Amino acid sequence: MAEPGSRPGDKGSVSSWEAAVKQAGTDAANANQEPVWISGSIGNKKTMTLEQIQKGVYAQASARTAAYNDLVDNLYQGNFISKAQMSQPASVVAAMQYPINMYQGYLDRAGNDAKPYGEWFDWYSKGNKPRSEGGGGYTGPTSSVTLANEYDLREAANAVASTVLGRGIEDSEFEEVLKKIRKQEKAQPTISTPSTGKNVTKAGLTAEGRQNIMRDSLMKGPEAEEYSKATKMMGVFAKALEMRPDGS
Repeated sequence: MAEPGSRPGDKGSVSSWEAAVKQAGTDAANANQEPVWISGSIGNKKTMTLEQIQKGVYAQASARTAAYNDLVDNLYQGNFISKAQMSQPASVVAAMQYPINMYQGYLDRAGNDAKPYGEWFDWYSKGNKPRSEGGGGYTGPTSSVTLANEYDLREAANAVASTVLGRGIEDSEFEEVLKKIRKQEKAQPTISTPSTGKNVTKAGLTAEGRQNIMRDSLMKGPEAEEYSKATKMMGVFAKALEMRPDGS
């Protein structure tokens, strides 16, 4: 599914539902590990970490279950995602951190009267109108993950490899570069924060940032060092030839 405002083949688009789901669930390494009370009584709590919750959402998205569709509707009703993000598994998985953060605040306020997350989330999401109806609800920062088009990344990686290695990029090298870029795209989402009648947007991973990842990855091996030395030597040799008197 394409990210907002993109067309098939544009940066930010994903070629298929399966690809979008796969990309959304591959990196939860930085997730909050504090257990969340999901269900059960206070004396018999069933808990999960945010990482476990996100992995569960990823699995539901992969299978396109009814539970996943209900979750997406509830996230929208609660104003945690936009209407466009409802069709973006990557955004849905990333958005789970926001209701979890709000629930932790609710626990602090409610004390012994607190309910498990499942009950609280159902109440909260159904107690607010959708965005299209001007409902209230969550008004804090929202995030969206933009995944650059793989063909564009391959073209850019070839250009970087030509500069630092003197050749095109190999498949194994590109797979490693792509893995690092996808990880950072998820770690650096676009953040939109409401502020005095307008949204202040902090861009996620930029094209320049992606190129820096490519360059850093390709320059780690000895081949890059040897190519750099050879290039410098050729430059010195060419300069020496230019300085020689004509005919000598």
